[in-house]
Amino acid sequence: MAEEEQKQEEAKEKPRPEPRVPVRVIGSKGESALVEWMDAEGMYRRVYVPLAKVTKGTVASKDLERGIPYGLPWEDYIEVTATPASIANELRRMGAWRREDLTANIVDQANKAFDRGAFLRRVSQEDKS
Repeated sequence: MAEEEQKQEEAKEKPRPEPRVPVRVIGSKGESALVEWMDAEGMYRRVYVPLAKVTKGTVASKDLERGIPYGLPWEDYIEVTATPASIANELRRMGAWRREDLTANIVDQANKAFDRGAFLRRVSQEDKS
């Protein structure tokens, strides 16, 4: 019994390793690295962390939380008021009546459906405030 108690005490004394998250190093400059990973919600994120914190393609989760965010928070600029019916109607307006119609020119159709100018104006307005 004393041996088992000793093992339990030793286990309590050993610090648990910090949870590490697999990352992709986008680039580095000096002592900083820009890393990308997918968070628990499946969202891609990028932050700058000290290069020394990157080990074998992983970074401690606490270091990712402390990292300096990279990029714009697109979620703050996007307003979606679409319904399935309005999306279906827009697809038909663009000539997508069948699956083949949609896959034939998907990029061209997406560009037509997405008002890039209005979106960029909104982002520019937010940057000025």
